[in-house]
Amino acid sequence: MKYAFIQSLSTKHRIIRLCHALDVSVNGYYSWCNRPESKRSIEDRQLTAKIKLFHKASRQIYGSPRIHKDLQEMGERALTAMESEVRAVSPR
Repeated sequence: MKYAFIQSLSTKHRIIRLCHALDVSVNGYYSWCNRPESKRSIEDRQLTAKIKLFHKASRQIYGSPRIHKDLQEMGERALTAMESEVRAVSPR
């Protein structure tokens, strides 16, 4: 998360200063930049896009239970709230 923040500000500020301010190594930042996106990150991004699509299609009325049901009906392996919570706190 810190690395993404640094990347978003890199056009306005020097990377060395940003890394120092956020207490991360410059080497670590550049390693992160050159690392390919993980499979899990790609899957999360795709699932998020589908969730946003279902939410928009419902005129932003449907909540998570209905969207979860819609995803399951489409054959998508959607996480339950409990699984999402566990996944959010587990190390990547």
